[in-house]
Amino acid sequence: MNKLLPLLAGAVALGGTQAFAQTVASLHPIVVSAARVEQSLSDVIPSVSVISRQDIERSGAPTLIDLLQGEAGVEVGRNGGPGTVSSIFLRGQNSVSAAIFIDGVRAQVDQIGTIKLADIPLSMIDRVEILRGNVGALYGESAIGGVINITTRQPTGGLKSYGSLMLGSRGSSDLSVGLGNGLGPTRAQVSVQRFNTDGFSAMDPRQNPRVNPDRDGFRRESLFARVDHDLSEKASVGVSGNVIYSQAGFDSGFSPNTASDIHRLNSASSDLTLYSRLQLQPQWRSTFSITQSDLLYRDYKNAVQLPVASGGRIEGEQTSFRWDNSSAVGPGQLVFGADASQSRFSAYGSAHDRDASGAYAGISSRWSRIDVQTNLRVDSVTGKSGAARATQHASTWLAGVGVLLTEHLRLTGAASTAFRAPATGELYGFGGNPGLRPEEHASREVGLVATTGGGLMRLVHFTTDTSNAIVYSNSSYSNVGRVENQGVELTYSADVRSMRVKLSAVSQDPRNAQTGVRLARRAKEYGSLDLSSRTGGLEFGGRVFYSGDRLDGGQTLGRYTAVNLYSSLQIAPEWLLRLRLENAFDERYQLVYGYNTPSRGVFLTLQHQPKN
Repeated sequence: MNKLLPLLAGAVALGGTQAFAQTVASLHPIVVSAARVEQSLSDVIPSVSVISRQDIERSGAPTLIDLLQGEAGVEVGRNGGPGTVSSIFLRGQNSVSAAIFIDGVRAQVDQIGTIKLADIPLSMIDRVEILRGNVGALYGESAIGGVINITTRQPTGGLKSYGSLMLGSRGSSDLSVGLGNGLGPTRAQVSVQRFNTDGFSAMDPRQNPRVNPDRDGFRRESLFARVDHDLSEKASVGVSGNVIYSQAGFDSGFSPNTASDIHRLNSASSDLTLYSRLQLQPQWRSTFSITQSDLLYRDYKNAVQLPVASGGRIEGEQTSFRWDNSSAVGPGQLVFGADASQSRFSAYGSAHDRDASGAYAGISSRWSRIDVQTNLRVDSVTGKSGAARATQHASTWLAGVGVLLTEHLRLTGAASTAFRAPATGELYGFGGNPGLRPEEHASREVGLVATTGGGLMRLVHFTTDTSNAIVYSNSSYSNVGRVENQGVELTYSADVRSMRVKLSAVSQDPRNAQTGVRLARRAKEYGSLDLSSRTGGLEFGGRVFYSGDRLDGGQTLGRYTAVNLYSSLQIAPEWLLRLRLENAFDERYQLVYGYNTPSRGVFLTLQHQPKN
């Protein structure tokens, strides 16, 4: 962890300038991910981080991947610029070993378990909670490295409008406009967004002569709408939906491609959710939702769509049901519920079906200075392709405890299990293996949480062991023996005098326990440091990203340190100017071997944000 010592030293020095005292409410937000009930961030037992709406706006990040980069427990990979294939590695786990939820609904995945991720516009998002570690007992199959819970914006107050216009380097522009009415028994909101960039060459032609060195641009258009209606004081119903279209240029260095070929991926996705909220008893709240999701990918080469058998057209649809409950029981909160999904994917000339169902229960209680959390879940997953089918069953659990040592110091500990069933494409697609067994995961962590006069610090040591890990090699999927990871995470957020500080630092060792080889695209050390200061209507700051070297396909990706600088100026009560300098020192680095990352860029945003 020696490469992160400067970040740690800075955090300790800043934390030491404040005596332990009353905490600041804005730095201890209410979260729901850790136990599926509302808790203060300082009271949760599993490790959680929060990205607020203010954090999103301050960052100026163009995509969700850019927003998440540098957060504790989060490593990212991307095959070029915005809109290209992206991956998230939570706590050193594979990119398919993370679960993403949008307003409580699990995001759709494709036939090999890859999450539909890159096209979620940040203008839709109100907050992001990152829950780290094995949480299958709370969220089901594939919730291994953790869960990313996304909450979309909801109407508040009276009739309000908001919007922003960004212009910047590489021909980039981003226009978003929203309108909401939060008064009376009926509340509604609608927002639209259009993002465009000329981009840069996704791949480096110096590393692959088959690459076209032209710019690979990206365009996205989206519509989001929500309507809530109160039937009574104890019952409400609602509908929400989104439609997203995008077009992304990319590079392919595989034969028979040449340096003059132009590749483009068009995608269209939509989600429609109907939901209800009921208060069945004074302390019993229940919600039910049904979501229909659709996804279409079309792959073009030189303006001609590729054949279906070559992946030229991939279609997916998913129907999801959820029933969630929470109730006060004695000194704690009981949660229980069930969910199910039916998915169908058509890819590379074959159809893949997947049915999943699960039920869960948990309780979080407090006795004096001790908090206890227990969760149990049972799941069943069936993958089908033609007449072939495979069903996997699993039971998972989580047990955690928190002990208040002093008024400002808390000790936490947790143990949990999780599993991942093989995706239908891994069973029956190209290189499929119908004999694959589910991955089995077990983790343990112990942490120390300190509340300071200005914020919150959490230090966690974690260990994760994986059996039957599914890997793709030699043109086929197979189970390997064991994969393991252990490490230390430090997170710290505070207001110190006039300065805002946010730190994350991770030291880990993700590796194949059989061979000792480090897992691909994962560093032993990485983290970020965000510092900002506000004086009157002027705020300025910056974020530093660091990652150690990583392995990728027999190559080594070098360590890097990248810096983003930002500032904002309040020019009127509801108007701000934001300036962002991306990659300020023009650091050259790669997240995936052979693929470029953004060079230095300047972006100016005019933002309208109504007062609460």
